Amino acid sequence: MIFFKILAIPAQNKFSDSEFLKLLKLCEVFIFRYIVVTKKDERVLVNNFYNVARKINNDEVTTANEVYNLIHKEIFVDDEEFENAFSYVKFIYAKRAPNNYHNKTKLVKYTLYRLENYLRGDLQLSLVATGTNDVSIEHIENESSTSIADEHKYRLGNYALMKESDNNEMGRRSMTFTDKRTSPFYENSQYLTLIGGIKNNNTLSHAKSPTVMNEENIKRRQRQMAKIAVDLWSLHAGQFALDSI
Repeated sequence: MIFFKILAIPAQNKFSDSEFLKLLKLCEVFIFRYIVVTKKDERVLVNNFYNVARKINNDEVTTANEVYNLIHKEIFVDDEEFENAFSYVKFIYAKRAPNNYHNKTKLVKYTLYRLENYLRGDLQLSLVATGTNDVSIEHIENESSTSIADEHKYRLGNYALMKESDNNEMGRRSMTFTDKRTSPFYENSQYLTLIGGIKNNNTLSHAKSPTVMNEENIKRRQRQMAKIAVDLWSLHAGQFALDSI
């Protein structure tokens, strides 16, 4: 992605390995909050990144925290705004029109993978690791359903990760959500983001798996995702701090 390259290329040769990794984390959070979810003006982010890149090249900036100080005020989206925007964000992934320009397959997978790894508490599931090619995006309420509007059908709250062969088999059987929720495909899924499959206190589903995946339950599930997203795409934990005035 061009946003990463703007800062990553100059920083890779200037920063220590630990500072470079912190910078990548910073970029991920700023880009995801500012561009992907809240959909703000890309030009503002690009201009800020180019300004910092020049300072890195001139050895005026040597740490990720100095980068944070330079651009935080201009482009950081606070938790409240981010959570609210994430609760409503829509990434259109349509199986029926795979070449449609609206399709955001990589973005949906990236978001679900990151949620999945957060719930697992580690990085077991890699976007590029061997053995993860059999992963697809599941529409919990079927894409062909007429019971909900497209506006909700393509919301993040209606997506989950699923083994592709299982997903294809459910499609072959024309299974509805009522069929799927009690099927081995759902009950035996390895993916925690799949509704009804969350363990312990980490939950994206309701305390009790809903019997229908209607518009309200899709919205509720996405609000639960949004609360997790605030912690996931975060710069907390003392890694970064604004300089005192």
